[in-house]
Amino acid sequence: MKPTGVASKALYFALAAILVVAAVIPASGAAPFATLQTTPPPSQGGHGGSRGGSYPVKAIVKLGDQPVAGVTVTATPKNSATAVTDENGIAAFLLVPGSYTFTATNDSGTATASAKVVASTTPVVVQLPLAPKAQ
Repeated sequence: MKPTGVASKALYFALAAILVVAAVIPASGAAPFATLQTTPPPSQGGHGGSRGGSYPVKAIVKLGDQPVAGVTVTATPKNSATAVTDENGIAAFLLVPGSYTFTATNDSGTATASAKVVASTTPVVVQLPLAPKAQ
């Protein structure tokens, strides 16, 4: 006997849902979806990409011993990049290996430091102390 009307539609949707779930979940019980790996292991060379991998850099901007938020930090010359410091005075970059000059600029003045970015998952830390504004 063939179901009709509302019962027919409900049965159809229930079977369709079961088939979709059965098709998505592998028999091995593994997760039905692949997870995206955003940070490859060190053996794969940094964060990948066509540029040969980029690596973490933290530029720390302070005025005296206090972190300064909202400071623009620029990394030049190779693949120039700009970031703004957070509430902890940190501007985060992902850069390809090479030598960079980091410049922090705000109303208090400018601070500059040089650093070499190397192939490592440990961030390169650059200190950029701003001098107090002369009064």
